[in-house]
Amino acid sequence: MSRIALAEMVEELRSELLQAVQAGKGKEIGFELGEVTLEAQVQVTREVGGSAGIKFWLVEAGGSGTHTTGSTQTISVKLKPVGLGGGSLRVNR
Repeated sequence: MSRIALAEMVEELRSELLQAVQAGKGKEIGFELGEVTLEAQVQVTREVGGSAGIKFWLVEAGGSGTHTTGSTQTISVKLKPVGLGGGSLRVNR
């Protein structure tokens, strides 16, 4: 089972939003990007050793033959996309 870090999910969202902004350039109808809410079930693990710390991993739906121990939590993260200059973004220009 491959684990997906919460940070990786946020980075993928950033990439998808950028792709939507670029695809919307020159379109007659556009959308202003507002607050984005991500909700996910994550497993919280504590790691010791060289890269000690707490990690948040997305929980995959479905069954597999493996078992991992850890605390599973549902989290909600609110993000407001902004451009390089700090202004709001539109999915057209």
